[in-house]
Amino acid sequence: MTGLRGQDVKIARGALAHREHRVVSRRSLSHSEGSEATGAHHQQEARLMWIQWHSGHAVGIESVDAKQRDLLHRTNRLVETVRAGRTDEAVTRLELLRVAAEAQFRDEEARLRDAGSRSLARHAHEHERFLSDLDELVDGVTRRGIVALQEVRFTSWLPRWIDIHVARTHSDLASLGSSRAAPALTARVAADRAL
Repeated sequence: MTGLRGQDVKIARGALAHREHRVVSRRSLSHSEGSEATGAHHQQEARLMWIQWHSGHAVGIESVDAKQRDLLHRTNRLVETVRAGRTDEAVTRLELLRVAAEAQFRDEEARLRDAGSRSLARHAHEHERFLSDLDELVDGVTRRGIVALQEVRFTSWLPRWIDIHVARTHSDLASLGSSRAAPALTARVAADRAL
C-alpha cells in the first residue's frame, strides 16, 4: 500500500483549501493508483473497468482527451472503492474526482467560450450540477458512510453520467478539435450492476 500520489495531494490541497468544511482523508490508497498498468495487467484492468476509454470519447484535443481519460480512471478506482465498502477512501477519491472534474470543466468551458459556442451555457449548467452532486455525495458519505452512495446507485450513476455527458456535449468540443463529429458512443457501462 502506498499513499496518495504527490500530484493528487498537491491538487487536493490547492483546490480544496477554500472548502474548509471538507477534510481530504489521506489514508492509503491501493498501489495501482500510483503505478502505470502494462501488458496483461492492463488488459485485465480494462476488462474490470466500469467505463472504458474508447475513440468515441475522444474530442481530438489532446489536453481535453487526457483529462477525460484521467476522469475515467478515477471513476473506475472510485467505483472499486465503493464496492469494497471503504468509506474513508471513498471520500478521498470523491474529493479528488471533484477536483479533477472541475479542472477539466474549466478547460472545456474556456475552449467553448473562446470559440463563441452557443452550447457554453448548457455545458456550464451540466458541469455545475455534476460538481454540486459530488459535493452532496461527499457530505452524505462523510455523515452516513457508503450507504449514502448505495441509495443513489452510485456505481451506475457516475459512469452513466460521464457517458451521457460525453455523448451530448463533447461533439461541440470535437468540432473545435480535429474538425470531425464525435463518433457514436458505445461505452461499456455496467449500469445494471447493483451494489
